[in-house]
Amino acid sequence: MHILPRQYALPLALCALLVSGPAAAQFNTNLIVNAGAEAGLGGDGSSDFAGNLPGWDVSGEMMGIAYALGCPAGYPCTAPTNPGPAAAGLNHFAGGNVAESTAGQTLNLSFASASLAGPGVSFALSGWLGGYSSQDDEMSLALTWFNPLGTALGTTTLGPVTAADRGDATGLLFREVTGLVPTGALTARLTLTATRVGGGSSNDGYADNLSLVLTPVPEPSTLGLFCAGLLGLAGVARLRRR
Repeated sequence: MHILPRQYALPLALCALLVSGPAAAQFNTNLIVNAGAEAGLGGDGSSDFAGNLPGWDVSGEMMGIAYALGCPAGYPCTAPTNPGPAAAGLNHFAGGNVAESTAGQTLNLSFASASLAGPGVSFALSGWLGGYSSQDDEMSLALTWFNPLGTALGTTTLGPVTAADRGDATGLLFREVTGLVPTGALTARLTLTATRVGGGSSNDGYADNLSLVLTPVPEPSTLGLFCAGLLGLAGVARLRRR
């Protein structure tokens, strides 16, 4: 068995740490608070449950509705009965009983500032969006980046999913968009919007399992040269000891 000379251990460990990227816990994890409407008590669709969404600031009647109500009440059932996430949890987002409802939250991106100033940061915004039967009531999720002065640097929108997309079936479909975080971004604002398009009093835009994940862009060429240099120095040091 070949044993790696001791002088190579530290350079290799350092290179492994660098290649793995920043260790900030906020990278490679879902940044959205209460991303599945699970933190509050799931309601029955009545206005009494409007705003039962900890972590979100609500306008209108955005709410969490319990999947337990299901198909008999005209709301989404869990998969496979209706299209939707396999790990749906107990609740999903819904628009309440007004023409438009929103829920928003602001995320601090200061943990990513070093990577944004360097090679950059990529993002993946995803979620399950849908509605009721042949009605075009809809849900969309907007993501806007802001610099330290509060100036908007760009917006990405997820959805909506139309009745045609769903084949006129009640349920939710997965959507995802990816891209690069604008350089200079310090905060991100998420806005979930449910819009009543069809008839009736209910705003049947639905959503569940929302996600925003940031990943630092690596610098493989630079790191490769750096690691090669470290290993070369370790080899020279070994030769000098002989």
